[in-house]
Amino acid sequence: DVAVVIGRFEPFHNAHRRVIDKALTLADRVVVLVGSANKPRSTKDPFFFDERRVMIASAFDPPTASRLRFAPLRDFPYSDDRWMREVQQQVAALIVADNVVMNTPKSVCLVGHFKDDSTDYLRMFPQWELVQAPNHEQRSATALRTLMYEAAREPDAAKGKWMLVQSAVPEAVHSFLAEFAKSDAFAQLAREH
Repeated sequence: DVAVVIGRFEPFHNAHRRVIDKALTLADRVVVLVGSANKPRSTKDPFFFDERRVMIASAFDPPTASRLRFAPLRDFPYSDDRWMREVQQQVAALIVADNVVMNTPKSVCLVGHFKDDSTDYLRMFPQWELVQAPNHEQRSATALRTLMYEAAREPDAAKGKWMLVQSAVPEAVHSFLAEFAKSDAFAQLAREH
């Protein structure tokens, strides 16, 4: 009934899109939990929850986007138990919001890709079926952020770096990122980088 996708999406790119596409083939509703929410901007986490929600939803046509449910997910760096409870509570709250009267328990699967140690959380929910998605194009949001920051520092190479970013993200996300790159917030992050 419900597929869960967890990520930071800093920024949302084509490999993230493919994971959500996979989740959409498995379930009527896809819960997208956006990690590292409620934090100030940083070079590692440059976007607020609402900005990432907009980026992700804009990458899908309206009927598909209407099947997505979003929730912020806080970090609990020293407590995996608290983080797991937060994930389960957010998923439960979104299921209840969609189904005011639940006559039957809902089946839930977790969709994700084992990239490195940062994705070990996929093993933390044995009560949910784990569906592994491939890492399309070996994309990395870290590399995309670096390209964006370097483009701000290196005007002669900026066009080429932005072309690489553009090729790695959905068109609507590229539009968002191009506008964000004009902001004072981005200029500050590029200086910090």
